[in-house]
Amino acid sequence: MTDFFEEVVGKENVSEEIGDKEVYSTDASCIQGKTRQVVWVEEAKQVHQIVLYAKRTKMNIVPRGGGTGLVGGCVPNESLVMDFSKMNKIIERDKEYVVVEPGITTDELNKKLGSIKFPIVPGNSKISTIGGMIAKNSLGLQSYRYGRMRDWVVGVKILDGTGKTKNLKGSELDEICGSEGCFGIILEARLKLINKIEKRSLEVFKLEDIESLIDRIYGLRTDKEIIGMHFMNSIAAKLSGFSDINYIIVEYEGYKGSIKDEARINKILDLVGNLNVSLASYDYRIVQDPKLDLENIAEFLYWLKNNNIPCYGQIGLGVLHPCFKHLDQIKEMFLFIDKYNPEVTSGHGIGLLKKDYVKEIDKVKFNKMKEKYDPDKLLNRGKVA
Repeated sequence: MTDFFEEVVGKENVSEEIGDKEVYSTDASCIQGKTRQVVWVEEAKQVHQIVLYAKRTKMNIVPRGGGTGLVGGCVPNESLVMDFSKMNKIIERDKEYVVVEPGITTDELNKKLGSIKFPIVPGNSKISTIGGMIAKNSLGLQSYRYGRMRDWVVGVKILDGTGKTKNLKGSELDEICGSEGCFGIILEARLKLINKIEKRSLEVFKLEDIESLIDRIYGLRTDKEIIGMHFMNSIAAKLSGFSDINYIIVEYEGYKGSIKDEARINKILDLVGNLNVSLASYDYRIVQDPKLDLENIAEFLYWLKNNNIPCYGQIGLGVLHPCFKHLDQIKEMFLFIDKYNPEVTSGHGIGLLKKDYVKEIDKVKFNKMKEKYDPDKLLNRGKVA
């Protein structure tokens, strides 16, 4: 088996070393799996050969980007882990679109694009890959204005579990964006671009109570100059080095905000983008991402406060990230918010962590797509449903 992989990708791109297998046995969720082997692929032809081999030998494959997932989405199950970090090239570009390989990170991409930009930039943009972000249909720090990955993906080339290459566009993209690598391996993605915003500013609102917080959000929602809107409850703020108060941090296009210095803006947004890391240092390692209608959020915020649970998120979109120390607290949370008919995930994915909370109708839909794209269940086995 190892000889086959070495022949396909080169000896230097195959590992059965214990250290490598341990590193690839988990992701940012800290859920532990078991890695069979690790291969680093460099071109689509290699991916195709490996998938066909896996099909013949009934081996399962986990495609992996930056490993930043918080729900165990790329945790292996006696799997061959296929690392895409070396498939990181820009294939084609102009002023409106770019075609990229899946392993390129958003920071790498935007650095190479110069005065134009791909607008979905997550907090961990140094290591989050485009392929992984499509797989989770991720949000970015400016998603209040720009939405999520699906809104910016024009087409993808995938290799499905049968070994067939497919070029997908239109409504077919709805089946792949957010499928967590369970239906196909992304080989290329065609993305829309925008002109980079040159003038921006921030405003930091400090709010004593939850009623004032909600009122402020309703007041801000009609402002067309807002690019991003971020929230921290007082518990998350205090643990992350801010004052013990609720925060809304608003990013504007233009100079409406009082903070106009670019270095200070970047420092604050870096802190916002890395809140999960700050809170993990206090053992709040389990991060959730339910999405609720705004009118239902106040009661949930009170529940979080009463249970001393730190929380942050893009509250203007109804997206919250409560952070927990123990798995049983997740069950308590979903029992509490079930009456609001929340979305279980807003961009982190389901992975292994949230399988128990997927609605039956979504499980049926997932299994139907699995049968269409990966009937032998070779790809990311055991995830989502």
